[in-house]
Formats: sequence, C-alpha cells, structure tokens
Amino acid sequence: MNQNQPNLWGVGAASEQGRREENQDRMTRFTSAFGELVVVADGMGGARGGATAATAVVRRLPELLAAMTPETPPVSALRSALQSINAEVFREGHSGDASVAKMGTTIVLALIGNDDEATIAHIGDSRAYLFRGGKLQQLTKDHSAVQRLVDLGAITPEQARVHPESSVITRAIGQQPDVELEVSQPMRLLPGDGLLLCSDGLSGYTSAEAIAGVLRQSLEPAAAVAALGQLALDGGSDDNITIQYLLRRMPVPMVLPRANRAPMLAAAAMALVAAVGVGVWLRPVPVVTVELRLANSTVEPLSPVADVPKRAEPKGVVLVQVSGEKPEWLARLAKLGCVDYREKPREQVDGKFAELDPTQTHILFLRGAKPTKDCVLKQIKELAGAKMHEVKTLPKNVSVLILLPTPDLTL
Repeated sequence: MNQNQPNLWGVGAASEQGRREENQDRMTRFTSAFGELVVVADGMGGARGGATAATAVVRRLPELLAAMTPETPPVSALRSALQSINAEVFREGHSGDASVAKMGTTIVLALIGNDDEATIAHIGDSRAYLFRGGKLQQLTKDHSAVQRLVDLGAITPEQARVHPESSVITRAIGQQPDVELEVSQPMRLLPGDGLLLCSDGLSGYTSAEAIAGVLRQSLEPAAAVAALGQLALDGGSDDNITIQYLLRRMPVPMVLPRANRAPMLAAAAMALVAAVGVGVWLRPVPVVTVELRLANSTVEPLSPVADVPKRAEPKGVVLVQVSGEKPEWLARLAKLGCVDYREKPREQVDGKFAELDPTQTHILFLRGAKPTKDCVLKQIKELAGAKMHEVKTLPKNVSVLILLPTPDLTL
C-alpha cells in the first residue's frame, strides 16, 4: 500500500457473531517489512478450538514476519510463516485437550506493496474478490468438496452454495502436519478498485452479483461492509460474518483559491501545521480544525482473545483547539456524557495524520474508540455527513480528527 498517499485508501472492516453462539472468526491488518497485510481467518472445531486456531493466525503472523529479514522474498516469507503456524495449531489440536481437538482455520490474505501491487493467498474457503468497473471477480478458488464438484461440471456455483457438503473443507490450517498456501500472481490495484476479503459467512449465503450490487452504490468502505453484513443475514447466514474491504480511491485534483487569496491562506496553513506539530496536509483554504484526543488505555484489542477479560468502553478526555471562527456546535461537546470536556492549547504530538481533503468533513478514529466516536456523531448532528476513516494507528493518544471548511468557503 502506498504509504506516501494514505488518503487514496479507504478501509472498512467488521467481524460479527451473526446467529452463532460465539464468533470464531478473526481478522487483522498490519504493516510488515514486506508490505501491508490484510487477513481474515475463519476458525472451526471444538468447544473453543476454532477461535483458538484463528487467533493463532492473527497473533503469530505479524510476529513471524517481523522476525524475518526484509531481503526474504515476500511469498517465501508468507509460506514459511503459515507453515510454522500450521505446525503449532496441528500440535495443539492433537495434544489430547478435548476443547481444541482437531481444531483448524481457513485464511485469506492480501499483501499490498508500496506500489499498490497486491498478492492474494489463501487456505480453505475464505475468499478474496476484486471489484473493478462495477464488476466483481473472485480471486480465490475454494479448497472444498463442492468446489471439486463445480470443477468437474457436476454442479453449478449457485448449487454449490446450498449443497449439503458445502461446509466440507479439503484444506485448512491445523488439519495436517503440512499445508500448502495457494498464492496468486501479483496484480496492480488501480484507482477505483475495491479489494474484498471475507469468510464464508458472507460468500456462502449470497451471490457475487448481489455483493457487486452493494458495492456499486459507491458507499464508503465502512458503510459497504455494514451493508454486506446485512445482505448475508438477509440471505439466511447462520455463520460468523467477517469482512474487510479496501477501496483504492480516485485521486482528487487540487483546487486552489483565487490568486489574491492564495499567498495569505498558504501562509496561514503552514503556520497552523507548525503550531500543531502534526503533519496534516492542507490545501491553502480557510479551514476550521478541531482535534479530539482520547485516552485509549481501555481500548478493546483488535483481535479479541478468549482469555483476555472484556475491558470497559473507553471514556475519552477530549482536548479541543479551534482555528478560525468557533462553530456553535462545539459548545455542545461540554454536555456529552461520553466525554470529559475541557479546552486547552494544542499540544505537540509525534507522528503524522493521513492526508485529508480539508474541503470535506473527516473523522479519523482509532479502532476501539468507536463508542466515543458514535456518541459524538449522535449528539453533533452537523457531523452526520462526515467521512469516516477507521485506522490502526494514530499519533500518540489521538483518536479523532475533524476538518471542517468555513461556511462561506469560496474557490
């Protein structure tokens, strides 16, 4: 993924229990020496075996890749890491512990380099799709009994979804001492492309055309993921549903103000960045900037683990600094029950925010800070049309960034 232009990527992700008693799916997204990794794992077997196996994938994969030298070929690194995880899961699944007996998990992942070149790899029936030009293309072929029947021409893909053996997997992590990772040829992701990774809680209960129909609505990734989850439930899904959707945005051309305003506004923008101490990319336009900082010591872990006690929802301490005319709705923050409010000068922070278009409203929030973010949006109606950006990391203790244009903005 091109780290120099993070505003060109939108990401939506959700893992839902659905109608099951527990969620044995896991997902993660992280940066490695080999590129950005997006992962979905669908666990199976035992009282807690499926969750244990899937958790092993999302926990161990970043650790194993981090231990390898950057000179290792990326595909070799992936194969080696998954072989190690397979051996660990197989060994524990055959240790005599009945609660994890014969446990296993599928995996589908996308490795995206700085040149936006994606390599897809999978084991099992979790899938990857490419959405391009309004059409959905399946990038993976299921390792399953019904897929063999489809390959033989005995049944159609539509019949495979309702076949009695649709849940029979022929390849999974932890089922045999060795496992083969199927890896695709690298492909370049183009502006407008969408990359969808999902467990069979989605793909097993709805058609590719129905999925494409949702994505054609040009929804933001988070909204698209929510709509796809509902599509699966409406289709009768009784499985866990895990979806990650990456959208390669179209680049937005820079629009400059009238010439007589440009020097003054450019200077104001640079002064703001210097004062903030944060590398926020700003066009030279008048912008009201509001920064909300949350104390994230109580954030839920990205991949829930059975032996980690559920933590309390985060209650944020919101530090507000406004440049430009103070909006009326800002005063309402003081009355919100989900935040403790106080105004103070903006402090220096390390790191950089993603590049954002300041002519639109943006909310950048850390995964796990959702309760506070939702509270703010519910109470401040003026932010209802904000662009949502769920991210993995932010500068120290920062969970939400809102950029608003002044009401009389003229270009």
